[in-house]
Amino acid sequence: MNDAASLRLYIQKIDEFIQQQQFDDAIALGKHVLVRYPQYARVHERLGKAYLMVRDEQSAEAAFLRVLAADPENVAAHTGLAQMLAVRAPSQALWHAECAYDLAPDDAAHQDLILRLCDRAGNSNTRLEPTPVVRARAQLGEGQVDQAIRELRTAIANAPSRFDIWVVLAEALWRGDYSRDAAHMSETIVRRLPDCLKANLILGTVWKRFGIEASAQHLARAQEIDPLNEVADKLLGTRSPFQVVDPTMADYVPSAEEENKTVASTPVIIDSEAVRAIDDDEAGPMESLVEEAESIIAQYIDAEKSAPESPRELVPVKDIDHLTLAREHRDANLWHQALAEYDWVVQHSPSQVDEVIRDLEILAQRADRPVRTHHILGDAYARADRLAQALYHYRFVLEHISES
Repeated sequence: MNDAASLRLYIQKIDEFIQQQQFDDAIALGKHVLVRYPQYARVHERLGKAYLMVRDEQSAEAAFLRVLAADPENVAAHTGLAQMLAVRAPSQALWHAECAYDLAPDDAAHQDLILRLCDRAGNSNTRLEPTPVVRARAQLGEGQVDQAIRELRTAIANAPSRFDIWVVLAEALWRGDYSRDAAHMSETIVRRLPDCLKANLILGTVWKRFGIEASAQHLARAQEIDPLNEVADKLLGTRSPFQVVDPTMADYVPSAEEENKTVASTPVIIDSEAVRAIDDDEAGPMESLVEEAESIIAQYIDAEKSAPESPRELVPVKDIDHLTLAREHRDANLWHQALAEYDWVVQHSPSQVDEVIRDLEILAQRADRPVRTHHILGDAYARADRLAQALYHYRFVLEHISES
């Protein structure tokens, strides 16, 4: 394919390869694009589909999980995971199938998938009826924003691990001109899913309006995940800070080493400078990430107070049991989300630190768990004034960083 072709044309070509069952070609071209746009969620979605068709379930699962970290409303990722997990993890498969049904309730394939999974679980008399999320999405499509918001708040209280519901609530708040509530909701989402595209777009756009410098990092992250700015255009409309673009891959020829990179794996986010500071005794055992976040929120609140407009305010989302949510994600093998929740507990809930330590010590014994598990364990032990154990885990992180 001509390297001067536009990025959109590359995506179309990948889709053609998949439709023509040329899955190896689709994978090769997808990897080629990801070398230049490594966070591009649409390409990871296509790779997940192609890997699934060639029965490379490990790569498919990694690709789909990465997609859901950026787009919890992605039907293809939920469906693919439900299909793969049907035998080895039926409860997780049903969870993903239910998500897919809520997102596309009229799709007969999703209905059949749920019924088959329910039948396998012994619930052969299951009847599919519109869920609160389905009703809320329909109401949102009909412009009944306030009704949708009420439905979604109830749905989140009943299923706090469903980030697809969190995202559609943020979108509903945005559409209803509850921009400040939308930003608060999006900030909550980003703390748990740092790569969530819609949350970064809403948060960055609102904060930019108030002149908060941190808005730039959220908007930049959104462009990494969607370099065509298509989601921004659809979600934000005339208020979008971006225009739809179609960059070319001109004069771009990846090296053989780049092409062979494993691009479908979920990245582990490690603040290596913070760990080095702790190991060298140049800083305290707990980093200032929470203080930085609180500073940003304080700027946002100050900007709200000085804003001339007075939009309608809504009751904040019900507080969430973060330790319970962490365990739900752990049991669903959603490690990135689980670790984000465990990290929150360590930083904000000292009374639960011992429980975090017990959970993570078990997880840390497995070689396939992210290195970040040890990073959070180090923070937990430091919070519990068990510095010898903390230093052990920090050094473990440092050793593995230097090896990678």
